[in-house]
Amino acid sequence: MVSALLFSVLLNFKHIYLYVAPIYFLYILGHYVRSNLKRFVSVAFAAGVPFLFSFGPFVVAGGWQQIGFIFQRLFPFQRGLVHAYWAPNFWAGYYFLDRVLAGIGFTQRPVAASLAYSSSLKVLPNVSAGVTLLIILLTSLPIYARTFLKSLSATVTTNGKQDTSELFVRPVILSGPLFFFFGYHAHEKAITAYINLALLYYGDVLWPDVLINSVNLLPLLIDVR
Repeated sequence: MVSALLFSVLLNFKHIYLYVAPIYFLYILGHYVRSNLKRFVSVAFAAGVPFLFSFGPFVVAGGWQQIGFIFQRLFPFQRGLVHAYWAPNFWAGYYFLDRVLAGIGFTQRPVAASLAYSSSLKVLPNVSAGVTLLIILLTSLPIYARTFLKSLSATVTTNGKQDTSELFVRPVILSGPLFFFFGYHAHEKAITAYINLALLYYGDVLWPDVLINSVNLLPLLIDVR
């Protein structure tokens, strides 16, 4: 219950942790809640309290339409598929291919003025936020299923404590980056939390990967104006 409360507080501070919310939910559901209705209600209550404190004042002051305005700021789908600086994910390759096709003479579509903020696709089909979410869910499904099934039969270490490394930490490391690789309008900094967590978990095995992925942060240090 305390864990659900703390994670909910974290989520209200930074919604980027929605990336790990499915793993957290499945882990709690499989290991702690299971078929216990009382536990389910207590966890749901603990997770909901921070949201009441975060969004409640906006509803009281301006009505439910304020929630819509907040969500538009939290999830700016109108800005397009990629960020102004292309994060090194799957869609960067998709956009690069689009630019190559446009450069060698493929028919280009007119660019909508509403998409002037970000790079617009010129040849390849546009990709909606729903499509990116579907790709993320499909690629994450094996991880989600394994996490839930493993949490149902959680093992216990020799000191009497549950070993959460395989049940929770590793699935977070594996599933979280999928939101970055296939996510809509992903920011280059979104991968940093998983790099740090993976480095702590795997040790020096991931140093080459850390160095390579850190290159995508360089645009944040350079003023191109």
